Amino acid sequence: MKLRFEFHTARPVPLYGRLCNQFLLHPQVQAIGQDERGYFIEAEGEQAPLSALADLIGRTFPLSCWLTHSAIQPIEQFSGDAVDLKGPAPALPYCQHCLETPRSLCPHCGAVPAVAETPLEPRLSELETALMQHGEVAYTVADNRITLCRLDRLTAEDDGLLFSAPEALNDALQISEQGIKQLGSIEKPRLLLMPRAEFAKRHALPRARYFVQQSADRLTLALANRLTQRGLTAVGIRQERPPLCLTQFGDTPVPLALGHAPTPIATHEPGRHRASLLGLTAHWDDGRVRYQSGDSQAEPDPDWAAACALEGVRQQDRVPKRSAVLYLSRRHRSGLLYQDNEGEYQWLVRLPDASEAPLAPKAMLEAIGNGGTGERLLARYREVDPAHLDALAALPQTPLAGSFHSLLALAAWFSGQSSATDPAKAGEAFLCQALRFGGQAAPRIDYAVERVDGTLVVQWQRALQACLSYRLADPEQKAGVAFGVIDSFCDFVCNWVEQLDMNIGLEEVILAGDELDNPVLLERLRLRLGKNIALRLPTDFGPGTLVTGALFVPQALAD
Repeated sequence: MKLRFEFHTARPVPLYGRLCNQFLLHPQVQAIGQDERGYFIEAEGEQAPLSALADLIGRTFPLSCWLTHSAIQPIEQFSGDAVDLKGPAPALPYCQHCLETPRSLCPHCGAVPAVAETPLEPRLSELETALMQHGEVAYTVADNRITLCRLDRLTAEDDGLLFSAPEALNDALQISEQGIKQLGSIEKPRLLLMPRAEFAKRHALPRARYFVQQSADRLTLALANRLTQRGLTAVGIRQERPPLCLTQFGDTPVPLALGHAPTPIATHEPGRHRASLLGLTAHWDDGRVRYQSGDSQAEPDPDWAAACALEGVRQQDRVPKRSAVLYLSRRHRSGLLYQDNEGEYQWLVRLPDASEAPLAPKAMLEAIGNGGTGERLLARYREVDPAHLDALAALPQTPLAGSFHSLLALAAWFSGQSSATDPAKAGEAFLCQALRFGGQAAPRIDYAVERVDGTLVVQWQRALQACLSYRLADPEQKAGVAFGVIDSFCDFVCNWVEQLDMNIGLEEVILAGDELDNPVLLERLRLRLGKNIALRLPTDFGPGTLVTGALFVPQALAD
C-alpha cells in the first residue's frame, strides 16, 4: 500500500520542510516533496505500520496559520524524491521543544532565548510585580520593545490585546473557530477583531476593533502564564515589531502586514535601483529585489501610490499582464487605476478630494438639499427630527479625506449610528455594525459619479441621502444599512471593472491598500468581482508592495 500525506499551505512553512526531511529517515517513508500546493510525504508498507506513521505525523506536524488543507491519499506511484527539501531555516516564536529551555536558541524552530544571562524566575516575578502594582511593564525580547498594560489602563491609542488564556477568546471576542486556531498556530499571528459588547463594556474598551494575539515569544509566554494564575486573561500590548497580521480572503489566509522584511523577489529591471519609504528599503540587484528594515518613514507621493501598488505586483510576472489596481487607502488617492497603451497611468474612476466634493457634514447636507428628492427629505427631517440635523451641523466641519473610510464616518453620522466626532472612530463603529449583519439582503445604496477634469469622480451625496432616508423609514435597520453601504459600493466597483474590461480586455484586478483591513469590504469585493475576473492580492497590504513599485514609478519619490 502506498500513501501520500499532504499539507496544502497558502505560503511556504519552513518548519514543515524540515519535518519532511526528518521523516525521510523513517523506514516506511520513501519520498518527500514540495509543490505549488504545499508539502507531502510518501510512504509504503502494510496497514499497521502505515497507521502508526499516520499517528506520528499527526502528532509531529503542528498547526500553521498557512495550512489550508491536509489529507491522506492512496497513490499508485511516488512523485517525490528521497532527498532533503531546501529552504530557509524556521524562525518561529517557539515550539513544543523549547518551552522547557528558555535560555537557549531553539535548534528546531529558531526561537530566540527568553532571557540571556539572568535566571528566568526572578525576572518573571519582577515583571509581574511591576504590571500588577503600576499598571504596565516594559521589557525587550531580541530587538522588540514590548509594553504590557492592564485593561483599565488602555487609552484610545492602544490598539493591541494579548490574551494569556486561550479559553477566554470566545467569550471576549467576535471570533470564528478558524480564528482561534490561527491565533494558536506556530506563527502566533495577530488578527484584527471586534470585542464582544459585554467584554468591551466590562473593561471600558475605547476602541471598536483591536489587533489580538497570543504570546509571540518565550518570555511573554511565561509571563502570560503567571498572569493567568492571577486572574488576568487579557492585557493590552504595545510593541515596536508586531508579529504577522492576518485576514481571510475566502478560505485563504492573507497577510495584512508581514511583521518582518519581505523575502527577496524576482522582477524586471526598474528605473531606479533603490527606494526607501514607510520603514522599508528595497534594493534591486541581479534580477531580484531585496528588502531591509530602515528608519525612513517617507510616504510615496499620494497621487502615485496606486501606480506603485500596480507595478509592485505585476512587475513580478515574466510578462506583465493587462492589469488594473483597485487601490483603497486612508492616506493616498484611491480608485481604479490602469496603464493605457501609451504607458500612461489613467484613473477610470476614483474617490474624491476635498476640492472635488463636499466632504464635511454641513456641506454634504447643503449638497443633498440642492436636489428635488433631497430637499423634500430634509424638509421632512425638519418636521419630525430636527435634532438630527442639528447634531450633523454641530459636528466638526473640517473636510474629511477622500477615502472610503471617510465615507463610512459620514454614513455613521448621517444614519445616526455614531456620535463620535473623530471620523476614524465613527467609521470603525459603522464597520462594526456591518460585521453584525446576519440577514440575507441588505438595503441598496446608490453611488454616483461626476466628471472632474476628464476623470470620473465618485460623489457621496446620493449614498448619504439614502442613509438619511433609511434612518427615517426604519431606525432599527442599523446593521443592514451599514452592510448595504459597503456591499453596494463593491457592486458599484464591479460595474466599472466590467466597463474597463470591455474597453481594454483585463486579465486581472489587483486589490491593494490599507482600507482592505475592512473584512466586509474585502469579502464582498471577492464575491462581487471574483465571479467575472481574476483577482490578485499583493504579498501583503503593508509597505512591501509600495516600496517595490516605487522602484518602477519615477514620480513616486523625490530623488
